[in-house]
Amino acid sequence: KELVLRTWDRLVSDGNTAASYKRALRFWKIAKVIANHEAMPRQEMVNQVFGPGPGVSASEIEEYIAAGLLTYCCPPNEQEEEGNEGRSIPHSNPPASGELWLSAASPLLRGAFSYLTNTDSGISRSKVVELELAKLELLKRD
Repeated sequence: KELVLRTWDRLVSDGNTAASYKRALRFWKIAKVIANHEAMPRQEMVNQVFGPGPGVSASEIEEYIAAGLLTYCCPPNEQEEEGNEGRSIPHSNPPASGELWLSAASPLLRGAFSYLTNTDSGISRSKVVELELAKLELLKRD
């Protein structure tokens, strides 16, 4: 749980700029998706979290994989068929379907993502970041 919370805190406090708040909120979206889904196709995650926008890079996902927060995994139907439940796969060895899937790097981390995104304190912290971002964007317009 500490790794997830430290990552969130670091992202929130990285510079207090619109870019840092946006990055923190993208991490929040990833955490929410992972908390609610055991696994998700990488492209679907990219579409949900990043969408179109300037300066947005799905390479953030790779950073979270390198940090041990996320992992590539077998799709749920391949896990059942091959007895690979929860087995992570190396990036260089994609599933037979050819589609890369993402999950939390461990069940404990999935629980930590859920804690971050579903507790009152976690939700209120994300609302504060959203408000700070809105303030910065309003100041930028003036």
